[in-house]
Amino acid sequence: MLKRIDVMKSHLTPLIAVIVCLLLWLMPTSVSAQPALSLLADPNRQLSIEQVSSAAYAERFQASGDTNAYNRLIYNTSAHVWWLRLEIDSQSHQNGYLRINTPTIAQLDAFIVDPSTQQIQRLGNLRKNGIGQRVPLLKLPSAAGSHYWVYLRASNQGLGIITLPVQFLSTDELTQQTARDYWFYGGILIGLLVLASYNLFLFGSLRNWSYLTLALFLLSLVLVLQRTHNVVPWLAPVANPDSFWFTACFQLLLISALQLWRQLIDSKHLLPVADKVFQVLLLLTASLMLFSGVSPYNTDKGNFLLSAASILFGFFYGILALREGLPIVRSFALGLFVFLGSALPITLWGVGLLAAANAQALIDIFNLGVLLTAILLSFTLAEHTRQLRIQAERAAAENQTKDAFLTTMSHELRTPMNSVMAATALLQQSPHLPAREQEYVTHMATASQHMLKLIDNILDMSRLKQITAIPRVETFHLPTLLDNLQQMLVVQATAKHLSLHIQQPDNQERYLQGDPQYLSQVLVNLLGNAIKFTERGKVELSIREVAGSSPDRVLLYFAVTDTGIGIAVEDQQRLFTPFTQLEDRRTRHHKGSGLGLAISQQLVTAMGGKLELDSTPEQGSRFFFTLEFPLDTPHTAAANNDSAPALGVAALHPPCDGNRILLVDDDAMNRFFGQQLLQQLGINATTADSGANAIEQLQHQNVDLVFMDVSMPGMDGYETTRRIRTDPRFVALPIIALTAHAIDGERERCLAAGMNDYLTKPFGQEQIHRILQQWIIKGGKGTHIAQLGNIL
Repeated sequence: MLKRIDVMKSHLTPLIAVIVCLLLWLMPTSVSAQPALSLLADPNRQLSIEQVSSAAYAERFQASGDTNAYNRLIYNTSAHVWWLRLEIDSQSHQNGYLRINTPTIAQLDAFIVDPSTQQIQRLGNLRKNGIGQRVPLLKLPSAAGSHYWVYLRASNQGLGIITLPVQFLSTDELTQQTARDYWFYGGILIGLLVLASYNLFLFGSLRNWSYLTLALFLLSLVLVLQRTHNVVPWLAPVANPDSFWFTACFQLLLISALQLWRQLIDSKHLLPVADKVFQVLLLLTASLMLFSGVSPYNTDKGNFLLSAASILFGFFYGILALREGLPIVRSFALGLFVFLGSALPITLWGVGLLAAANAQALIDIFNLGVLLTAILLSFTLAEHTRQLRIQAERAAAENQTKDAFLTTMSHELRTPMNSVMAATALLQQSPHLPAREQEYVTHMATASQHMLKLIDNILDMSRLKQITAIPRVETFHLPTLLDNLQQMLVVQATAKHLSLHIQQPDNQERYLQGDPQYLSQVLVNLLGNAIKFTERGKVELSIREVAGSSPDRVLLYFAVTDTGIGIAVEDQQRLFTPFTQLEDRRTRHHKGSGLGLAISQQLVTAMGGKLELDSTPEQGSRFFFTLEFPLDTPHTAAANNDSAPALGVAALHPPCDGNRILLVDDDAMNRFFGQQLLQQLGINATTADSGANAIEQLQHQNVDLVFMDVSMPGMDGYETTRRIRTDPRFVALPIIALTAHAIDGERERCLAAGMNDYLTKPFGQEQIHRILQQWIIKGGKGTHIAQLGNIL
């Protein structure tokens, strides 16, 4: 922290030197007229120039040397009219000017009275809008030896603080002082506009709301400084107390400053008590803004009081945030405290605590302070955003590493699971297995399916934010999908003595088009959760056709109902947040990652539905959604469906001596069990343990189809396929990818490498049979495979 402050000091020292030079350059060369002024209050606003210039009122004027009288003038916000009198005794023929160095005066009428003849010359309102005159200016008569009185009638109609710094200037002094004012104050406004544009550009590029708030803060500062100095002609109404923007710009500045402070210290999350105070101040400021131009009396004073409270509050919580060690506050501390330090003196003057101070000097300090603050905040915010971007990129890299790890783990787990599930399938087909061992195999099959579901959840965790991809569209048989669910979950429900009922649709012959994997995963998650959180009673999946169906489409309503512990209303929305589980009394007895419902919700959304919940604590829950499925024709369904009723073992055994298949896999267990599964289907299968070995075997034997593992050491399946396709003999050879990478984009990658289709490990005989039907029959080879298709 000390090192950072030293670095900032080294950069700020030249800037401070420039500011000192500017202050010296701005020191006025004029003569103040204040000692010669006399003041008269007109509370009823009824006195005329004839009255106040008469002998009857001559003694009522108070000399401005009376500090109390002058202070009442500069801090008057009532509807009073103030008369100022100045005696002029000209000794020169040179032109002289009387400049009232403030634009924030609503009405300033000037009169010249000849004391010898009482002749009155009416010069009108010295405040002239729209002609490029920054402040009220009166050209004095230049005749030598002339003696006259100047009367000024000043009023802000209660709209703002009256301060009248009156100066005598020669023509040269006026020219020089005007040039200095425009260069200095105009330069500050241009600097603020440039910084505001810079922050607006960053907001458009980065979509960081802090940049927009800072830009609005800087633009509000431009309006406030324009009100004070009136250097931009087309913004002259801002400096007119009759204008709505005269006080509204002050309130905009306060609102944007409070909101910027809220965002920088993140008070909503880090300092909630402070944030409530910020909200109150914002509400008060916005309410005050509504009265601008409607009931404006004392509005300017209210602005200063509210600003003083906000500055003190912001300073206090800034110190508190520093003590709490908030990094963002340490980064912005210097800029914010420079602003608070420069704004505090003029604010205290505005509330009357520094009424005797030189207002113009306090204004100049504020001007330089806000410019320095704008520079510091803009560059500090840019640096802070750069650091946040670095941290975000680092976090993204870590997430990518985590996702890559999870994907790799999914692949490594799927590979042995393929062997386990293949062995289980082969055992289930054994006709000589005793009943007890058959029961063991059935439980092993159920456990294998559960293990596969856990692996899928691991993979879904890595792709949770990308799960909105378009679902696949393929033909499937809903009753068969539901039968598989029943077989998978009935053991789990029976173990808890629960009744599991999965209702079949009315139309058993109908085939649908959609994503059966997405639908199956949603139903498995919902039914699995229902069984997990139900101790007694039943779990039911009901399906019914709802209004809106057509001859070529069906609208189905799915509802999973249980008699479990239920979910409180306040927990129901949070339930769909990833990694969220409810109170300890549930998680003590039920393990889980908290991903199932979040994944299910996104899957249902991807399929065009909306997952909803209706639950009562201690009575049960109902998760429901509605999906639309196009209907498929029976012929297409029979040709393409992979979830249709499985072939019987006897139907899968006819010999297919005329067809040969090459199975390429580097894993010995996968080769062994894959070969056995193919032989159970009557296929003559040979194996290869590498891409090079596969290419060599293709040179010496004819095959009708190749199952190609994509993840092999050395030459992987993608490269092997590309090399095979370079041989004109194998351009039409069906090559089917075998992969444990069940991730989005893997299918497309396989097809791009030249493969024809895609199977995800672990797979069963039904999936193999679908591939054989589609690609060997399509190639016109294999009479027995064609016969198998006819059996279906």
